[in-house]
Amino acid sequence: MHGIRITKRPAREAAGFVDFFKGVQVLLVEDNVANQMVAMEILDQAGFVVEVADNGLRACEMVSVMEFAVVLMDLQMPEMDGLEATTRIRKTLSAENLPIIAMTANAMRGDREKCLSAGMNDYVSKPIDAVKLLGVLKNWIPAHKLPHAVAGENTSQIKTSPLVSLPGIDVSKSLTRLGISWDKFQKILFEFERSQPREMEDLRQALESEDLDGIRLKAHSLAGIGGNIAAESLRTAAKAVEKAASAGQTRDLAALFEALEKEFDLVRRSISTLDKTADVTSALPNDSIRNPIDIKKLTVMFNQLRECIHEFDPVGVETIMEKVNETDLPADIKPDYDQLKQNLGDLQYENAEIQLTAIQEKINQLKEKRS
Repeated sequence: MHGIRITKRPAREAAGFVDFFKGVQVLLVEDNVANQMVAMEILDQAGFVVEVADNGLRACEMVSVMEFAVVLMDLQMPEMDGLEATTRIRKTLSAENLPIIAMTANAMRGDREKCLSAGMNDYVSKPIDAVKLLGVLKNWIPAHKLPHAVAGENTSQIKTSPLVSLPGIDVSKSLTRLGISWDKFQKILFEFERSQPREMEDLRQALESEDLDGIRLKAHSLAGIGGNIAAESLRTAAKAVEKAASAGQTRDLAALFEALEKEFDLVRRSISTLDKTADVTSALPNDSIRNPIDIKKLTVMFNQLRECIHEFDPVGVETIMEKVNETDLPADIKPDYDQLKQNLGDLQYENAEIQLTAIQEKINQLKEKRS
Protein backbone atom coordinates (compact mmCIF):
# COMPACT_ATOMS: atom_id res chain seq x y z
CA MET A 1 0.00 0.00 0.00
CA HIS A 2 1.26 3.47 -0.84
CA GLY A 3 0.39 6.32 1.44
CA ILE A 4 1.83 8.99 3.66
CA ARG A 5 5.55 8.51 4.22
CA ILE A 6 7.29 10.60 6.88
CA THR A 7 11.05 10.72 6.39
CA LYS A 8 13.45 12.44 8.76
CA ARG A 9 16.29 14.00 6.78
CA PRO A 10 18.73 16.87 7.34
CA ALA A 11 17.40 20.28 6.44
CA ARG A 12 18.63 21.53 3.11
CA GLU A 13 18.68 25.16 2.08
CA ALA A 14 16.39 26.13 -0.79
CA ALA A 15 19.48 27.36 -2.66
CA GLY A 16 20.72 23.77 -2.66
CA PHE A 17 17.79 22.85 -4.90
CA VAL A 18 18.40 25.50 -7.58
CA ASP A 19 18.14 23.61 -10.92
CA PHE A 20 18.27 20.30 -9.03
CA PHE A 21 15.20 19.08 -10.99
CA LYS A 22 16.22 20.68 -14.29
CA GLY A 23 13.83 19.60 -17.06
CA VAL A 24 11.60 17.41 -14.85
CA GLN A 25 7.91 17.71 -15.78
CA VAL A 26 5.48 18.48 -12.95
CA LEU A 27 1.72 19.07 -13.05
CA LEU A 28 0.53 21.68 -10.55
CA VAL A 29 -3.20 21.38 -9.79
CA GLU A 30 -4.39 24.56 -8.05
CA ASP A 31 -7.36 26.85 -8.70
CA ASN A 32 -6.12 30.12 -7.17
CA VAL A 33 -3.93 32.12 -9.58
CA ALA A 34 -1.82 33.71 -6.83
CA ASN A 35 -1.23 30.33 -5.18
CA GLN A 36 -0.24 28.99 -8.61
CA MET A 37 2.39 31.70 -8.88
CA VAL A 38 3.80 30.94 -5.41
CA ALA A 39 4.29 27.28 -6.29
CA MET A 40 5.57 28.06 -9.78
CA GLU A 41 8.27 30.41 -8.47
CA ILE A 42 9.59 27.67 -6.17
CA LEU A 43 9.32 24.91 -8.78
CA ASP A 44 10.78 27.00 -11.58
CA GLN A 45 13.77 27.98 -9.43
CA ALA A 46 14.38 24.28 -8.78
CA GLY A 47 14.42 23.62 -12.54
CA PHE A 48 11.01 22.00 -13.02
CA VAL A 49 9.01 22.40 -16.23
CA VAL A 50 5.60 23.27 -14.82
CA GLU A 51 2.17 22.71 -16.35
CA VAL A 52 -0.92 24.00 -14.54
CA ALA A 53 -4.46 22.63 -14.20
CA ASP A 54 -6.98 24.75 -12.31
CA ASN A 55 -9.22 21.89 -11.21
CA GLY A 56 -9.20 18.13 -10.78
CA LEU A 57 -11.15 17.43 -13.96
CA ARG A 58 -8.60 19.25 -16.08
CA ALA A 59 -5.80 17.39 -14.25
CA CYS A 60 -7.34 14.04 -15.20
CA GLU A 61 -7.47 15.13 -18.84
CA MET A 62 -3.86 16.35 -18.83
CA VAL A 63 -2.30 13.22 -17.29
CA SER A 64 -4.11 11.11 -19.90
CA VAL A 65 -2.32 12.85 -22.78
CA MET A 66 0.93 14.15 -21.21
CA GLU A 67 3.70 12.48 -19.24
CA PHE A 68 4.62 13.91 -15.84
CA ALA A 69 7.18 12.84 -13.27
CA VAL A 70 4.93 13.97 -10.40
CA VAL A 71 1.64 15.75 -9.65
CA LEU A 72 1.13 18.38 -6.93
CA MET A 73 -2.57 18.27 -6.10
CA ASP A 74 -4.61 20.76 -4.09
CA LEU A 75 -7.50 19.08 -2.29
CA GLN A 76 -10.30 21.66 -2.36
CA MET A 77 -11.15 22.92 -5.86
CA PRO A 78 -14.28 23.63 -7.90
CA GLU A 79 -15.67 21.18 -10.49
CA MET A 80 -13.64 18.24 -9.14
CA ASP A 81 -11.61 18.13 -5.94
CA GLY A 82 -8.17 16.60 -5.55
CA LEU A 83 -9.36 13.40 -3.89
CA GLU A 84 -11.79 12.50 -6.68
CA ALA A 85 -9.22 13.42 -9.31
CA THR A 86 -6.63 11.16 -7.67
CA THR A 87 -9.08 8.27 -7.47
CA ARG A 88 -9.78 8.61 -11.20
CA ILE A 89 -6.10 8.87 -12.11
CA ARG A 90 -5.27 5.76 -10.09
CA LYS A 91 -7.56 3.70 -12.32
CA THR A 92 -4.95 3.95 -15.06
CA LEU A 93 -1.71 5.13 -13.40
CA SER A 94 -0.21 3.52 -10.30
CA ALA A 95 1.52 5.34 -7.45
CA GLU A 96 4.84 4.01 -8.72
CA ASN A 97 4.27 5.35 -12.25
CA LEU A 98 2.91 8.75 -11.21
CA PRO A 99 3.46 10.01 -7.67
CA ILE A 100 0.71 12.39 -6.50
CA ILE A 101 1.49 14.73 -3.62
CA ALA A 102 -1.38 16.40 -1.77
CA MET A 103 -0.96 20.11 -1.12
CA THR A 104 -3.52 21.90 1.04
CA ALA A 105 -4.06 24.24 3.96
CA ASN A 106 -5.84 21.50 5.95
CA ALA A 107 -3.37 19.23 7.75
CA MET A 108 -5.74 17.30 9.98
CA ARG A 109 -5.27 13.59 10.52
CA GLY A 110 -8.56 12.86 8.77
CA ASP A 111 -7.31 14.61 5.64
CA ARG A 112 -4.17 12.46 5.65
CA GLU A 113 -6.28 9.32 5.81
CA LYS A 114 -8.44 10.53 2.93
CA CYS A 115 -5.30 11.20 0.86
CA LEU A 116 -4.03 7.70 1.61
CA SER A 117 -7.34 6.11 0.67
CA ALA A 118 -7.55 8.04 -2.60
CA GLY A 119 -4.10 6.81 -3.64
CA MET A 120 -1.87 9.80 -2.98
CA ASN A 121 1.77 9.11 -2.14
CA ASP A 122 2.47 11.90 0.33
CA TYR A 123 1.26 15.16 1.80
CA VAL A 124 2.66 18.70 2.20
CA SER A 125 0.93 21.48 4.07
CA LYS A 126 0.26 25.07 3.15
CA PRO A 127 1.72 27.58 3.79
CA ILE A 128 4.30 26.12 1.42
CA ASP A 129 7.76 25.52 2.84
CA ALA A 130 10.14 25.29 -0.13
CA VAL A 131 12.68 22.98 1.52
CA LYS A 132 10.01 20.56 2.75
CA LEU A 133 8.16 20.59 -0.58
CA LEU A 134 11.27 19.99 -2.67
CA GLY A 135 12.48 17.34 -0.23
CA VAL A 136 9.21 15.42 -0.60
CA LEU A 137 9.40 15.69 -4.39
CA LYS A 138 12.99 14.37 -4.32
CA ASN A 139 11.84 11.41 -2.21
CA TRP A 140 9.07 10.38 -4.59
CA ILE A 141 10.20 11.19 -8.14
CA PRO A 142 11.71 7.97 -9.57
CA ALA A 143 15.50 8.23 -9.85
CA HIS A 144 15.47 7.54 -13.58
CA LYS A 145 13.37 10.67 -14.12
CA LEU A 146 15.82 12.95 -12.31
CA PRO A 147 18.63 14.71 -14.25
CA HIS A 148 21.69 12.44 -14.38
CA ALA A 149 24.06 15.40 -14.17
CA VAL A 150 22.90 16.34 -10.68
CA ALA A 151 25.40 15.36 -8.02
CA GLY A 152 26.24 16.76 -4.59
CA GLU A 153 25.11 20.04 -3.16
CA ASN A 154 24.27 23.03 -5.32
CA THR A 155 26.12 26.06 -4.00
CA SER A 156 24.03 28.64 -5.89
CA GLN A 157 23.01 31.69 -3.92
CA ILE A 158 19.51 33.15 -4.04
CA LYS A 159 19.68 36.89 -4.62
CA THR A 160 18.31 38.93 -1.74
CA SER A 161 17.42 42.60 -1.46
CA PRO A 162 16.85 45.05 1.39
CA LEU A 163 13.53 44.22 3.01
CA VAL A 164 10.71 46.66 3.54
CA SER A 165 8.05 46.83 6.23
CA LEU A 166 4.63 45.80 4.96
CA PRO A 167 1.83 45.97 7.55
CA GLY A 168 -0.12 42.72 7.55
CA ILE A 169 2.70 40.72 5.90
CA ASP A 170 5.69 39.09 7.61
CA VAL A 171 8.11 39.52 4.70
CA SER A 172 11.11 37.92 6.41
CA LYS A 173 9.14 34.85 7.44
CA SER A 174 7.70 34.34 3.98
CA LEU A 175 11.04 34.76 2.18
CA THR A 176 12.67 32.28 4.54
CA ARG A 177 9.94 29.68 4.11
CA LEU A 178 9.52 30.07 0.35
CA GLY A 179 13.25 30.22 -0.28
CA ILE A 180 12.94 32.82 -3.05
CA SER A 181 14.39 36.26 -3.70
CA TRP A 182 12.75 39.56 -2.83
CA ASP A 183 12.29 40.21 -6.57
CA LYS A 184 10.30 37.00 -7.00
CA PHE A 185 8.31 37.69 -3.85
CA GLN A 186 7.32 41.11 -5.17
CA LYS A 187 5.93 39.46 -8.31
CA ILE A 188 3.77 37.24 -6.10
CA LEU A 189 2.55 40.26 -4.13
CA PHE A 190 1.68 42.13 -7.34
CA GLU A 191 -0.24 39.08 -8.55
CA PHE A 192 -2.10 39.02 -5.23
CA GLU A 193 -3.02 42.69 -5.72
CA ARG A 194 -4.18 42.00 -9.28
CA SER A 195 -6.14 38.75 -8.90
CA GLN A 196 -7.34 38.38 -5.33
CA PRO A 197 -9.89 41.23 -5.28
CA ARG A 198 -11.84 39.06 -7.71
CA GLU A 199 -11.63 36.18 -5.23
CA MET A 200 -13.02 38.45 -2.52
CA GLU A 201 -15.84 39.58 -4.80
CA ASP A 202 -16.66 35.94 -5.61
CA LEU A 203 -16.75 35.24 -1.88
CA ARG A 204 -19.08 38.21 -1.32
CA GLN A 205 -21.43 36.94 -4.02
CA ALA A 206 -21.40 33.45 -2.50
CA LEU A 207 -22.38 35.02 0.84
CA GLU A 208 -25.21 36.98 -0.74
CA SER A 209 -26.58 33.84 -2.39
CA GLU A 210 -25.98 31.76 0.77
CA ASP A 211 -23.85 29.30 -1.21
CA LEU A 212 -22.10 27.59 1.70
CA ASP A 213 -19.96 25.36 -0.51
CA GLY A 214 -18.85 28.35 -2.58
CA ILE A 215 -18.08 30.31 0.60
CA ARG A 216 -16.00 27.43 1.96
CA LEU A 217 -13.99 27.02 -1.25
CA LYS A 218 -13.26 30.73 -1.71
CA ALA A 219 -12.35 31.23 1.95
CA HIS A 220 -10.10 28.16 1.79
CA SER A 221 -8.36 29.60 -1.26
CA LEU A 222 -7.81 32.98 0.41
CA ALA A 223 -6.49 31.28 3.53
CA GLY A 224 -4.00 29.45 1.34
CA ILE A 225 -2.56 32.54 -0.32
CA GLY A 226 -2.67 34.43 2.98
CA GLY A 227 -0.51 31.74 4.53
CA ASN A 228 1.84 31.60 1.57
CA ILE A 229 2.68 35.31 1.77
CA ALA A 230 2.76 35.21 5.60
CA ALA A 231 -0.28 37.48 5.95
CA GLU A 232 -1.15 35.64 9.14
CA SER A 233 -4.14 37.74 10.25
CA LEU A 234 -5.64 37.46 6.78
CA ARG A 235 -5.15 33.71 6.86
CA THR A 236 -6.76 33.44 10.31
CA ALA A 237 -9.77 35.53 9.23
CA ALA A 238 -10.24 33.45 6.06
CA LYS A 239 -9.99 30.20 8.02
CA ALA A 240 -12.70 31.47 10.39
CA VAL A 241 -15.04 32.07 7.43
CA GLU A 242 -14.21 28.65 6.00
CA LYS A 243 -14.86 26.95 9.35
CA ALA A 244 -18.20 28.70 9.83
CA ALA A 245 -19.34 27.79 6.31
CA SER A 246 -18.31 24.16 6.83
CA ALA A 247 -20.30 24.03 10.07
CA GLY A 248 -23.31 25.78 8.55
CA GLN A 249 -23.05 28.69 11.01
CA THR A 250 -24.70 31.18 8.66
CA ARG A 251 -25.53 33.82 11.29
CA ASP A 252 -21.81 34.32 12.03
CA LEU A 253 -20.72 34.71 8.41
CA ALA A 254 -21.48 38.41 7.90
CA ALA A 255 -19.34 39.50 10.87
CA LEU A 256 -16.56 37.08 9.95
CA PHE A 257 -16.53 38.33 6.37
CA GLU A 258 -16.32 41.92 7.61
CA ALA A 259 -13.24 40.99 9.66
CA LEU A 260 -11.73 39.23 6.64
CA GLU A 261 -12.38 42.26 4.47
CA LYS A 262 -10.54 44.48 6.95
CA GLU A 263 -7.46 42.25 6.90
CA PHE A 264 -7.58 41.89 3.12
CA ASP A 265 -7.71 45.67 2.63
CA LEU A 266 -4.74 46.12 4.97
CA VAL A 267 -2.64 43.66 2.94
CA ARG A 268 -3.69 45.17 -0.38
CA ARG A 269 -2.88 48.69 0.81
CA SER A 270 0.54 47.53 1.94
CA ILE A 271 1.30 45.98 -1.44
CA SER A 272 0.12 49.14 -3.21
CA THR A 273 2.97 51.06 -1.53
CA LEU A 274 5.59 49.02 -3.39
CA ASP A 275 7.31 50.54 -6.41
CA LYS A 276 5.96 48.66 -9.43
CA THR A 277 8.51 50.36 -11.67
CA ALA A 278 11.37 48.72 -9.80
CA ASP A 279 13.36 46.07 -11.62
CA VAL A 280 11.78 42.78 -10.58
CA THR A 281 13.50 40.81 -13.36
CA SER A 282 16.97 40.86 -11.83
CA ALA A 283 16.54 37.34 -10.47
CA LEU A 284 16.41 36.00 -14.03
CA PRO A 285 19.52 34.64 -15.79
CA ASN A 286 21.93 37.25 -17.12
CA ASP A 287 20.73 37.14 -20.74
CA SER A 288 17.20 37.93 -19.58
CA ILE A 289 17.85 40.70 -17.08
CA ARG A 290 16.51 43.44 -19.33
CA ASN A 291 13.67 41.34 -20.69
CA PRO A 292 10.43 42.35 -18.94
CA ILE A 293 8.44 39.38 -20.29
CA ASP A 294 6.95 37.33 -17.45
CA ILE A 295 7.07 33.75 -18.73
CA LYS A 296 5.44 32.25 -15.63
CA LYS A 297 2.49 34.63 -15.85
CA LEU A 298 2.05 33.87 -19.55
CA THR A 299 2.17 30.14 -18.81
CA VAL A 300 -0.63 30.48 -16.25
CA MET A 301 -2.79 32.63 -18.52
CA PHE A 302 -2.41 30.40 -21.59
CA ASN A 303 -3.23 27.33 -19.48
CA GLN A 304 -6.38 29.09 -18.32
CA LEU A 305 -7.17 30.05 -21.91
CA ARG A 306 -6.85 26.42 -23.00
CA GLU A 307 -9.32 25.44 -20.29
CA CYS A 308 -11.85 28.04 -21.52
CA ILE A 309 -11.39 26.92 -25.13
CA HIS A 310 -11.84 23.30 -24.12
CA GLU A 311 -15.09 24.21 -22.32
CA PHE A 312 -16.25 26.44 -25.22
CA ASP A 313 -16.57 29.36 -22.81
CA PRO A 314 -16.60 32.62 -24.84
CA VAL A 315 -16.92 34.81 -21.74
CA GLY A 316 -13.96 33.12 -20.08
CA VAL A 317 -11.96 33.37 -23.32
CA GLU A 318 -12.64 37.10 -23.55
CA THR A 319 -11.63 37.66 -19.91
CA ILE A 320 -8.32 35.82 -20.31
CA MET A 321 -7.56 37.47 -23.65
CA GLU A 322 -8.00 40.90 -22.08
CA LYS A 323 -5.33 39.98 -19.54
CA VAL A 324 -2.98 38.61 -22.21
CA ASN A 325 -3.44 41.75 -24.32
CA GLU A 326 -2.15 43.81 -21.38
CA THR A 327 0.97 41.64 -21.09
CA ASP A 328 4.26 41.87 -22.99
CA LEU A 329 4.63 38.95 -25.41
CA PRO A 330 7.82 37.43 -26.85
CA ALA A 331 8.33 38.71 -30.41
CA ASP A 332 8.43 35.24 -31.96
CA ILE A 333 4.94 34.29 -30.73
CA LYS A 334 3.17 37.48 -31.79
CA PRO A 335 2.29 36.18 -35.31
CA ASP A 336 0.84 33.00 -33.75
CA TYR A 337 -1.01 35.09 -31.19
CA ASP A 338 -2.55 37.31 -33.89
CA GLN A 339 -3.79 34.18 -35.66
CA LEU A 340 -5.09 32.82 -32.34
CA LYS A 341 -7.09 36.02 -31.76
CA GLN A 342 -8.59 35.80 -35.24
CA ASN A 343 -9.63 32.16 -34.74
CA LEU A 344 -11.19 32.97 -31.37
CA GLY A 345 -13.00 35.96 -32.82
CA ASP A 346 -14.49 33.67 -35.47
CA LEU A 347 -15.32 31.06 -32.77
CA GLN A 348 -13.04 28.60 -34.57
CA TYR A 349 -12.06 26.96 -31.29
CA GLU A 350 -10.53 23.82 -32.80
CA ASN A 351 -8.13 25.88 -34.92
CA ALA A 352 -7.50 28.17 -31.93
CA GLU A 353 -6.47 25.21 -29.78
CA ILE A 354 -3.94 24.13 -32.43
CA GLN A 355 -2.55 27.67 -32.54
CA LEU A 356 -2.40 27.81 -28.75
CA THR A 357 -0.38 24.58 -28.68
CA ALA A 358 2.18 26.17 -31.00
CA ILE A 359 2.38 29.25 -28.75
CA GLN A 360 2.87 27.16 -25.61
CA GLU A 361 5.61 25.12 -27.26
CA LYS A 362 7.50 28.34 -28.10
CA ILE A 363 7.05 29.61 -24.55
CA ASN A 364 8.47 26.34 -23.19
CA GLN A 365 11.45 26.71 -25.54
CA LEU A 366 12.01 30.23 -24.23
CA LYS A 367 11.87 28.93 -20.64
CA GLU A 368 14.52 26.33 -21.50
CA LYS A 369 16.79 28.99 -23.03
CA ARG A 370 16.50 31.12 -19.90
CA SER A 371 17.38 28.17 -17.68
